Amino acid sequence: MKRWPLLLYPAAFRRRYGDEIIQLLDHSRQPVRDQLNVAVHAGHVRWDHHMTNAVRNLASVALAAAIFVLGFAINDLESGIAEIHRHWWSTAAVLLVVSTGAVRATLAAVATREGNVEAPDPGRGA
Repeated sequence: MKRWPLLLYPAAFRRRYGDEIIQLLDHSRQPVRDQLNVAVHAGHVRWDHHMTNAVRNLASVALAAAIFVLGFAINDLESGIAEIHRHWWSTAAVLLVVSTGAVRATLAAVATREGNVEAPDPGRGA
């Protein structure tokens, strides 16, 4: 009965910290309070996990749209890529691709550093 809050965590978090949380709950002097604290923390972790993935996906869509816009801008140029710096719309398209790419790369780096990216599980098959 003490282990129910553990089920609220994302699977990657449970695999990494589940045994430690169970051990802490098993040795708790105030089990009800500690179970509620773990349940609230699980909610925070799950919310953070979902929001991080949503923002990362939004950045990926923005990057794809920026690349699409860049393709149209380059298509309108007579000499192709060599002419980008002479026209404001093609320069703006390049800046859009660079900035959205930087945002996407930053989000990926932060998620990897914080452990929000789930590595493929060898037992599940790719």
